[in-house]
Amino acid sequence: MSEFDVKMALRLSKNNTSCGLDGIPYELYKMLNNKAESAQKGGNEDVFDVIELLTAAYNDIAVYGIDPNTNFAAGCWMCPLYKKNDRTEIANYRPITVLNTDYKIMTKVLAIHLAHAAPHLLHESQAGFVPGRLITDQTKLIRMIMDYTEVTEENGLLVALDQEKAYDKIDHEYLWKTLRKFKLPEAFITTVRHLYNDAHTKVMVNGHLSSDFKVKRGVRQGDPLSCLLFDLAIEPLAAMLRNSDLKGYKIPGHKERLIANLFADDTTVFLSADDDFETLQRILDKWCIASKAKFNIAKTEIIPMGSAEYRARVIDTRITKDGMDPLPQWLHITVDGEATRILGGWFGNNINNMSVWAPTLEKIDTHLERWNKGAPTMEGRRHIVQMVIGNMTQYLTQVQGMPTQIEKRVTKRVQNFIWAEKERNPVSKATVLRPIEQGGRKVLDIEARNKAIDVMWAKAYLNFEESRPLWAKVADKLFWLHTPKARTEQNVDQRIKVNPLLQTWKTSPPKHLKTAAATDLHKLITSVKEFGIRQEGIAFSRLAMREMPIWYHRHAEKKIRQLNHSAASECLRSNHKMITVGQAEELAARLHDQNHHPDNLCLCPQCIYISSRFNCIHPHACMLRAKDLLDTLPQKWDPRHIQPEDHEPDKAPETESKDTTIFDPRVTVIGSLSDTFRIFTEGDVCNDLPDLTPNQELTIQTTTVATDGSCTDNGRKNARAGAGVFFGENDDRNQSIRLPGHLYKKTGAHIIQLPLEQSNQTGEVVAVKVAAEIAPLREDLTIETDSKYAQIQLTSKARENEDNGYIGVKNRELLKAAVGTLRQRKSVTIFEWVKGHDGHAGNEAADELASIGAGKETLNVMVFESPRTLTITGAKLNKMTQVLAYQAIRERKISKEKRKNGPRRRTVQNLEKVKAQVEEAFEFAPKDEGIWKAIRHKDLARKTRNFLWMATHDAYMTGSHWQRASFSSELKGRATCQHDDQLEDMEHILTSCESPGQSLIWEFTQKLWEKKSEKQWYRPGIGAIIGAATGEVINSQTGRRISGETRLWRILITESAYLIWVLRCERVIANDNKPFTEEEIENRWWKMINERFKLDARMTSKKYEGKAISRKLVEDTWKGLLHDEEHLPEDWINLAVVLVGIEQDLLRRTGSHERRGRLASMNDSFRENWATPV
Repeated sequence: MSEFDVKMALRLSKNNTSCGLDGIPYELYKMLNNKAESAQKGGNEDVFDVIELLTAAYNDIAVYGIDPNTNFAAGCWMCPLYKKNDRTEIANYRPITVLNTDYKIMTKVLAIHLAHAAPHLLHESQAGFVPGRLITDQTKLIRMIMDYTEVTEENGLLVALDQEKAYDKIDHEYLWKTLRKFKLPEAFITTVRHLYNDAHTKVMVNGHLSSDFKVKRGVRQGDPLSCLLFDLAIEPLAAMLRNSDLKGYKIPGHKERLIANLFADDTTVFLSADDDFETLQRILDKWCIASKAKFNIAKTEIIPMGSAEYRARVIDTRITKDGMDPLPQWLHITVDGEATRILGGWFGNNINNMSVWAPTLEKIDTHLERWNKGAPTMEGRRHIVQMVIGNMTQYLTQVQGMPTQIEKRVTKRVQNFIWAEKERNPVSKATVLRPIEQGGRKVLDIEARNKAIDVMWAKAYLNFEESRPLWAKVADKLFWLHTPKARTEQNVDQRIKVNPLLQTWKTSPPKHLKTAAATDLHKLITSVKEFGIRQEGIAFSRLAMREMPIWYHRHAEKKIRQLNHSAASECLRSNHKMITVGQAEELAARLHDQNHHPDNLCLCPQCIYISSRFNCIHPHACMLRAKDLLDTLPQKWDPRHIQPEDHEPDKAPETESKDTTIFDPRVTVIGSLSDTFRIFTEGDVCNDLPDLTPNQELTIQTTTVATDGSCTDNGRKNARAGAGVFFGENDDRNQSIRLPGHLYKKTGAHIIQLPLEQSNQTGEVVAVKVAAEIAPLREDLTIETDSKYAQIQLTSKARENEDNGYIGVKNRELLKAAVGTLRQRKSVTIFEWVKGHDGHAGNEAADELASIGAGKETLNVMVFESPRTLTITGAKLNKMTQVLAYQAIRERKISKEKRKNGPRRRTVQNLEKVKAQVEEAFEFAPKDEGIWKAIRHKDLARKTRNFLWMATHDAYMTGSHWQRASFSSELKGRATCQHDDQLEDMEHILTSCESPGQSLIWEFTQKLWEKKSEKQWYRPGIGAIIGAATGEVINSQTGRRISGETRLWRILITESAYLIWVLRCERVIANDNKPFTEEEIENRWWKMINERFKLDARMTSKKYEGKAISRKLVEDTWKGLLHDEEHLPEDWINLAVVLVGIEQDLLRRTGSHERRGRLASMNDSFRENWATPV
């Protein structure tokens, strides 16, 4: 074991996990390692290195074993965890071993080493804890096989075996012999034996430890190595099943027959009707005798598969085939409608999926009810939804699918919980689901999540690598079998059907079938259509082209169907076994042999070989038919034509300097058929190739250009962006561009208007694009830029962005257009980063041009047109993750909702008020995105954030909300204020109500503000209140933001507004509209300021780590508002008794004449520890 191995194992260990009896957590080892690394970087080699110590100890154990005096393996204890059923039965508990962390680090090192070899040692039917193998593939296979057997009437049994305490019963001697049989290094086996020899443990029950006892068999649950050790231990059983006389099932396109699937100890066996259960029993008994394991007979389940008649016969007679003995009476055979749980999914014939989901829904309701008792905020409810509903439905949706009715019920549960069971949701579901920056709460969209899961299944199905899951091959066969009744489809030869997405033959799984697999197939087809899953790319590798099926080729001319019916075509299918384009290309190429004569009587070596090898009577005719088939392919899919990959470099161009990057001109989709599929595509497929032949001239000139972007009021509504392009002094090609608010994308005959953000980044990308358009196409181009953003997005991240479909990437359309422009160039494009404002002549000139552009009043019109052959849409399917798919689906849903419903009118009105009033107060207008983010500013209390969000959406039941036609006259009367007879909307409540409260509170706020800041007081309206966190107090001399005053503004305005709202609600709802006294209002306001001040002081503590507030920021916020501030100690912020408001409190209680005497009589210690506003 090397130090690198130990360090990697430590990094992969999860924090906040249980430690052994020594009480040392992973965090301590990580802290010691970080401390050593920091010291070593600083040049201090003489430092305690915990990794070096652990490595030495582990290697010593590997060679000599564990010293009994060290208690290395003795610091463990066993904790029985209840699983299910009778709590008084010990068999219903799982013993988890809690080990010391140093022991687990060592076994994790061993586990990492073993994991690299596991995929090669373990058969693909074992998916438990093997990298790259998924439990969901096994559950999907069970669903597909059950449907396949019913459609084909290949009858049989599915046997779900259950081992009794599997991990705890494996005999150690059997384990060591098995490891040697796998030819694992003896040093590895010896190390593992050292860990298990003389192993002892104790059992913890109700807080009490038992006496110490020796562990003679089993692997430790809780040990990182135990799972793979058990996989190796049970592999001989799987091998015995595969090598037995059991027939199982033959899967089309798969070499081996299907006998068993394993996920660690969970074993599922597939028996055909011809298989004798007694044969299976003998194999199980033999393995159990050797390993000392035991199968739980009582929990073994049998699910009959195949035709309804066969299933009924097995249930009634327990006989699987005439002449065989009945199945043992102790075996439970499930009847139709009865569900059996296997690997977390539920399986059976004609089972009710609604009833399968019932326990999960009950569990969700129980957890939500418990969380609801804590009265969480709306933000807290969002996290609870993700944690409870999202997590509890994720796996079952993957393996079982969520029925539409259940999806609706779960969605309703989400909405009800988010709104705390309100009868009517104040804000629409669509709005609540939106991202934060679009005015939503980013609540989990169950429908979109479920569709993202379906996308991942489509990704797995279209994986054509060697790792393609077995269930996908069964799905292929089911698609073949479900042929539409049309004659043209019935005539398609079954032998040449490969995949409906690679070929043009049709499939139509019957909708009346309610089987699990039929539902899965329909979802797969729906996902393909809904999300535009198809083969798309600028160019493809010949490897992918040659893997395509030639018959009914997806991209061939329609006349290819006419070439399927002839004697030559039949010979190609029957004798040549020709399926792929590569096979057709190889055969057709023989026509060009110089010894070949173009007739069927040719006796050239090629024809003689074909005749003898393939039993072909007319080789020439078959060669011609292969050529005819290839001639129907477009150039993009024809491997015989010149392709872009012929002149592309094998790797992306690299440079030695970190400040220099080269644009990658490669457009070929490298890889196999799996890499050719994209999702979320748009428009028609283009099968023409672009002209990307590089400049072949011996002498190539180089053009150097400097580019830059500029933006005034960056990040605000009134931002103005410009782009500068500098080729040289007095060069006519120099450009000074004012970015418009929109760019125009030309696609064919259509022009689409797209928003263009005004920012430095967009200006920089526009400058690069314009420079690339102006510069000579056949000259090398060096672009000097001070923008790391433009350089990275257009070079090192360009391919990643394109593969991910630019999902979640800002300025995506602009970046796509810039990449398209760079691809049209015939020579090398180099990006060279230069430091801005550092005297670089080109950069300074480009910066000046960009500034001039930003100041121009005339906007440049920007129309981007990328050649159709260089246009690519969507994202690469095999790069898709569920998170990425969910994000893309949500983007599509939001776009559709906006087109259908438009923006929420009341929300838009309030946002416009925010922009207008913030601009009036601070001389700039924020953007919508900035407003929504500011509402969630960390300086605002959670309750205040929620209040502002609701107020922005005008979601509170105030004002005109009471004037609905369906309301009674009594309810409609609530729309007006009882104190001034005005419409009592939120703006009225917070800014103009004549009831005592709002006016007095704003007066207090103004006085406190004027004590703090020289900035003139601005009486906030509803817009300035909502947008308080967007405001910035600027130093008139330096032009910089004054952090303390800015922070105080956002706190004072929002907290005061929220207090006004709280007092109004108390007055109207609890006090029968009786106004508060001025003294009560003043007390409440000072209490609010007091509490906020104390909270700030507490939050400077380092114990809050990342959530702690800067001490200086708190001091800057409250500086100038404390009584006798000059007499306070420097560390006054740490005094728990420092308060704000005591001076006013004394004034109210004692009067102004007594106040001075009372303060004078306070002793010095009191004065040092208490503070009040001036």
